[in-house]
Amino acid sequence: DYTTISIQTGGAGDSDNDHGTAVSGIMGACDENNVGMIGFAADHEIHVFQRNSPNYASTADVYDYANSLLFAGEATTSSWGYTCNPCPAGQSCPCNPGQNGSVACEYNASVKAEIDQGTAAGILYCISAGNGCVNMDDAIFGATFDFTTGSVYVAAVNSTGDHDASCFTSW
Repeated sequence: DYTTISIQTGGAGDSDNDHGTAVSGIMGACDENNVGMIGFAADHEIHVFQRNSPNYASTADVYDYANSLLFAGEATTSSWGYTCNPCPAGQSCPCNPGQNGSVACEYNASVKAEIDQGTAAGILYCISAGNGCVNMDDAIFGATFDFTTGSVYVAAVNSTGDHDASCFTSW
């Protein structure tokens, strides 16, 4: 079985049951779970970092700390994103207006630098593409999302059999 470690201040366990928790569960699912699923990080230790913890001044600090814990061949995931400013001309997200313009966390130069450092050391970063309906290949972003870090962007798909991209996902 795997071990979950919640690294945060205050001593209380992580009670977040949102997207990041679900992704961690998929990564670390053990084959004894009676649902026919095994995660690619089954039987490995999982560290949970809370971005809003007083231990971290920024999201880049979380990645810096993760880089100090992880070794080549290990993986990390995050569901954090940033709202682009400026956004592509005419940008809108009618099916998810509250996150309109949300893109992958590599939009932030400090975060991208930390991910660059981690991937250069052989750490695999699986990061959310964002839920803001944004084409990250738009010229307004220049080379920001040109996969130069080696990270893997994860976009949302519909749960129906076609697995088409969800209306809100950035890509």
